[in-house]
Amino acid sequence: MRLTILFLMMMGISMDAQVGILTTSPTRSLDVNGDARVRVLSDILMPNVSQVLVTNISGLLQKATPIDVLYSSGLYNRNAGSNNYWTGIYVGSKACRLDFTGRIADYATDFTFSVLYKIGTGFQMISQNVVTINPNDATSFYVNWGSVDYLFRFTLSGNTASVNVTQNGGGGWSQGTFRSIPIMD
Repeated sequence: MRLTILFLMMMGISMDAQVGILTTSPTRSLDVNGDARVRVLSDILMPNVSQVLVTNISGLLQKATPIDVLYSSGLYNRNAGSNNYWTGIYVGSKACRLDFTGRIADYATDFTFSVLYKIGTGFQMISQNVVTINPNDATSFYVNWGSVDYLFRFTLSGNTASVNVTQNGGGGWSQGTFRSIPIMD
């Protein structure tokens, strides 16, 4: 009789088991309402890391690539496509330095620039390479290459910014990465 009950319990666990720790209503196979601890983890060298363990905003454990983790931090923002748009660039509450490394597709030209962005004041050029940067107003500036002007326009939302790039002349696009260094004082 005991063997039959044990067998039936094991069958039930393997079919549709959800285990809750400090919760009476688990929503996943393992649902922990509290801290977790792992006492021993093996080291792994970076070239061998293909995925890392992360949590989403709801606390669900998920996997991501190291590059995805880096670019979702708000400190690095990549646009690899052709839509001329970046979101979630962390600018802090007062000012930040923005370093950009990218490419103008019209001419297959790589370029870099760095600006100091003070909220409410606008942009101050720190450095530029290959292109010419001209401030437009407190939330935008032009990047000029040849006969093409690219207007980088920032839209603030709290401590983050979105950037939309439009071009005057030519028909291409820009792509690249913003690196944000917030200035806290």
